[in-house]
Amino acid sequence: MTSAIIINTCLHKPEALSVEELRQWYEEYTAAITHTLVPESTIVREVHDDELNEVTIEACILELQQGVCVRDGFCKDCQDLFDDWPDLGDPETTGTHHSTDRYCIGTGADWKHTVARDCHTLVLEASSRLGCKMCAFLLQAMKDCELLYTFRRIEARLKYLGAKDTASLSIQNWGENSSQLLWVNFPGKINDHCNEGIASYIKFYSNALDPSGEYCADRIYKFLTQ
Repeated sequence: MTSAIIINTCLHKPEALSVEELRQWYEEYTAAITHTLVPESTIVREVHDDELNEVTIEACILELQQGVCVRDGFCKDCQDLFDDWPDLGDPETTGTHHSTDRYCIGTGADWKHTVARDCHTLVLEASSRLGCKMCAFLLQAMKDCELLYTFRRIEARLKYLGAKDTASLSIQNWGENSSQLLWVNFPGKINDHCNEGIASYIKFYSNALDPSGEYCADRIYKFLTQ
């Protein structure tokens, strides 16, 4: 059984909402400007009263664990990320960012951004319990910001409506610094700048010697395995 099928069995529609109300919320959520979407935003706070069935979620996490393989401290998704870290150093012009008017030219002295991987909260929790250090790190970052259950409630709403969107991990070159910034996006939303939206709440950085990401991946790996 795939992880998507397993997740479908444990995340349900909020009982207090009608289908029409849920669809209205979805339209407003998808239309929300990502760069201004924060935990205090009305559309995000609307999910706070959604009830999560912890018994069902726990059973789901246990079932998800059966499909997770953790070796040497990392699950396959995280190990694949370290082995093939996104290269943000390609010398290509991709336009200007709306708030900085700086060209993202891929030299390392820019703000070039990419999405590295999906970060469904249930999958992260299943992998972290089996010993994946990176998944545990990302999960703890959500907990420290008191956003884990907010993310999970949004995931539940999106799942019920048939949307496959989930939370995701963003990576961005840090301007003229030799480092890269990482953060976890709201489910179904992609914030492409470290100083805006959700990135202002749940970001961390890794020292990197070049935008190819080779050293960034290596240093995160060493940090997590110390």
